[in-house]
Amino acid sequence: MSGGNTATVIVNNPGTYTVTGTASNGCTAAVTSTVYPDVNAPVISLTSNTETITCSNSSPTISAGTGTMTNVSYSWSPASGISSGANSSTATFTAAGTYIIGSNQFK
Repeated sequence: MSGGNTATVIVNNPGTYTVTGTASNGCTAAVTSTVYPDVNAPVISLTSNTETITCSNSSPTISAGTGTMTNVSYSWSPASGISSGANSSTATFTAAGTYIIGSNQFK
């Protein structure tokens, strides 16, 4: 939370918060508000479910997307066999295998 002693408060975590205002004459007023977590998990779509490593295509690339969701981080695993993009939406592979992509939306 930031702005705790100002007219504008920014809350980063779910929870119940109470804001109290005090006038110059000493009178106070308070309001309580509950901030709920965003429970919509990102939906990942892939440009391809399968790519083949061949002599002519030794480093295939697969891209993931979450549509219009913003502030999404990605992580491909296992990271071995990925030459670039292990923590981005597009990864380039140099080894055959099964890979898992995870995503997380942050604010």
